[in-house]
Amino acid sequence: YLKVPIASIGREALEMFKMGGKVIISAKQKEDLTTNDFVGDRVILYIEDLLDYKEGALSDIADFLGRTDMPVIINLGRTLEEVGKLVNRYGKSPVEVLEDFGYLDRECYVYGLNFIDKDDQKLLSSYNANIIFSPRSDGEEGRGAINLYNFIYNRLKFVFSSGKCYNIDMLAEGKLARINTNNLMYEK
Repeated sequence: YLKVPIASIGREALEMFKMGGKVIISAKQKEDLTTNDFVGDRVILYIEDLLDYKEGALSDIADFLGRTDMPVIINLGRTLEEVGKLVNRYGKSPVEVLEDFGYLDRECYVYGLNFIDKDDQKLLSSYNANIIFSPRSDGEEGRGAINLYNFIYNRLKFVFSSGKCYNIDMLAEGKLARINTNNLMYEK
């Protein structure tokens, strides 16, 4: 996937280098999309932070996604402060907010989840959401490893991300995540 500021530029780059994949653009730029941007289903909308949008804007984005059948990537639960602000603003847990706006009813990728609780993980498991797990970016941000045991126990689908690093051994990242999870289980 290629994150770009303008969808048409990303599509042109993918086509020029004969690469498969999709273009990721910020949800803030959905107004700039044209019909041509949807040719070949090559665009994914990216919501960097739910707190950047008012309730009406989140509803508009959800309606737009429904009309275009476009996938969405959402950063969620990366910090405890973010989770607290979402709960204070909406009176619901972060995953319940996604559910209420209808984001989980479509092709949805959720990135982060360091600070969501087991109830939110169980709620996510009742949908077809894909979890994006990045040990590299979590480590660089000093967050430590997410306990993959809970993801596996709740039957959540997850994939590994390179954490914006093109030169990374994803098998080693998976092994590191497994070792960290085993260590957490062993300590208990």
